[in-house]
Amino acid sequence: MRWTSGYAAVVNGDDEASDSLGYDFEVTWRDTTRLYEVNALSDPCAERVECELGPSEVEAARRHAPGATATASC
Repeated sequence: MRWTSGYAAVVNGDDEASDSLGYDFEVTWRDTTRLYEVNALSDPCAERVECELGPSEVEAARRHAPGATATASC
């Protein structure tokens, strides 16, 4: 597992970590790598919770989606 968020750059001194990657963790298992974006709430969860993805998160999702190309658009 690799922590990739901007906080990893500060806490671990990882020069390659950045919020611009669009995900917070890379987890490699067998022949795949899973990318995880983590969000948190400070208030108790309501019945339905929504969150917005930032531009880097949307681009990472497009770039890594099966069959997608880096030039995909909404």
